[in-house]
Amino acid sequence: MRTAIRKNRERFYKIIPVINKVIRAINSPSFRSHGRSRYSIIINGKKEFLDAEVHDFPGKFNITLTGSNQDIVGNVVVAKSNWSNLDRQVKPEFRGYNLGKLLFRLAEQEVSRQGANKIIIETYKSDVAAVALSLGYSLQPESLQELRDLLDIREEHPGNQEIIKKLQPEKDIFFPLQIKFFREIRKKS
Repeated sequence: MRTAIRKNRERFYKIIPVINKVIRAINSPSFRSHGRSRYSIIINGKKEFLDAEVHDFPGKFNITLTGSNQDIVGNVVVAKSNWSNLDRQVKPEFRGYNLGKLLFRLAEQEVSRQGANKIIIETYKSDVAAVALSLGYSLQPESLQELRDLLDIREEHPGNQEIIKKLQPEKDIFFPLQIKFFREIRKKS
């Protein structure tokens, strides 16, 4: 398992240089334990701090990433009824720093903290689909068929990497149908 994770990281960092990736700031609390944490990225040679915090509402929760000037640079909303991701957004000028992946991982941690064992991502966006697949999410069976048809994939059971390759040239397109992914979440003791 660790070898697969290492290879996935190596593949990913060929696209985004390691220096630009988002990392948890030194002495920042664990998001899993506290529901908030601080992260940093390097923008134009300058370190930018981002605060992540969960906001609990009836029926849903929201995780926001705010910059040093308190502007929201990214957020994810998850419905508590079926633990599905309703929306994930990252400001265009903050794309390419792994913030979308970070938001999905933080949502997974919060879903686990609230006692669920599965999270669902529902999207019409190709970039969100590519991120979900790269994080190891599985396609719901009906969505697999829809995506195969949309991307003209002939294999009956294509792997995530093959689907991602087909999605790469189609960046920022909207699917005519909602594509659904799921991931089982292990509880951390």
